[in-house]
Amino acid sequence: MRAIFTNFGSTGDIQPFIALAQEMKNKGHEPVFAFLPRFAERIKALGFGFWPTGPDLDMEAVVKATMGDWTADQKRNESLQNVATSMESIMEEGLPKLFEDLREACRDADVLIAGTMQPAARMVHELTGIPYVSIQLTHFGGMEADTSDKPMSKLVNAFRARYKLKPLLDPLRLDANSSQLALYAMSRYVRFPDPNWPSHYHITGFFFLEGEEAKPDPELAAFLENGLPPVVFSFGSMIHDNPQAITKILLEAIERVGCRAVIQHGWSGLARDCPLPETVYAAGYLPHDWLFKRAAAVIHHGGAGTTASVWRAGVPAIIVPHAWDQPVWAALCESLGCSPHRQFIQELDVEGLANSLRAVLEQPDYAQNAYLLSRRIRSEGGIVQACGLVENLVNSFTGSAAVPEFKSLAQRAKRTSLLHARRRTRLNTSAEP
Repeated sequence: MRAIFTNFGSTGDIQPFIALAQEMKNKGHEPVFAFLPRFAERIKALGFGFWPTGPDLDMEAVVKATMGDWTADQKRNESLQNVATSMESIMEEGLPKLFEDLREACRDADVLIAGTMQPAARMVHELTGIPYVSIQLTHFGGMEADTSDKPMSKLVNAFRARYKLKPLLDPLRLDANSSQLALYAMSRYVRFPDPNWPSHYHITGFFFLEGEEAKPDPELAAFLENGLPPVVFSFGSMIHDNPQAITKILLEAIERVGCRAVIQHGWSGLARDCPLPETVYAAGYLPHDWLFKRAAAVIHHGGAGTTASVWRAGVPAIIVPHAWDQPVWAALCESLGCSPHRQFIQELDVEGLANSLRAVLEQPDYAQNAYLLSRRIRSEGGIVQACGLVENLVNSFTGSAAVPEFKSLAQRAKRTSLLHARRRTRLNTSAEP
């Protein structure tokens, strides 16, 4: 099976797809990534095929340049608006190339597997008939229509109209779900399936990338080995205009509690180029799976991927939401008994943080609840379930499982060849009118 994986965005929007692609590759399939050109080196190094799709754009740099300061409400709102405006401009200019590149990548493919931030995927499916799998990465994504992002919907629908495709109410959320197979890469222990969902909607479990090796420097390895497990501060891609002030709050809270800590620099450069006590180590990027399971607790911003990784590690958390959907993830973590009440970045102070640290380190219920949730999440096997569902979908089109008269490999190969020929015809005749 030749599977095209696509999404639009930054590192967090590609990581779960790598996990699923690795599972499919292990089962003998051929995953090919159709992502922004900047991901080519990383994807090829992992041994996957790569098809550059869309403009040569560094999404992380775009967000970083427009994000601004999260520590004040007014500035935070301005930053969010700047990001939204920038994304609309990028999509308006880049959507035609995204569509053309993706359509070309899908020639002779058996299935298109797409994230919801890639509006070109549904268009390619509608115009060519290629089997289509959508993947939602957030627990609430696509549950119901959200019409708040009217500018983005307007520009996507304007482009769809050029190909005589009907307009969509919510092209990046609910209407991004496939009518054939819609996967929710999250845990049923966190978000229960809606009883009114159609039968092709599936909650599979989170997609975790297995076997990502960490190469910590010897000093960090020694720090972790020679003492109690530290608390880990990991604010990832969040930006602070005054990282020195944030670092000062973290260090004073650590000192009050008397615990050991690892502070990851993140995009803000926290704890960089400043004197640190022997009980604190400052680190750059490290795989979450490797680092978090060595922690006593993780203090983070509440991003979807980071939250899932902390739950899997089985350690309690303190969530400091900055923006977007992070408060929702924080509320979920609290409801599951894995963290104390959230403290927004605008409200972060030494006393509040120190009290939260004492709670997760001294009250055993947080650690116990995190451990039990971890066992449940690890039992789900999200990528294994997802791979099986994708195989079943493709088999229903090729006839290898659903059509009994195609028993021999030669017969199945012939049928698949005919399907590819028809698809190429549709691709060639679906040009812009």
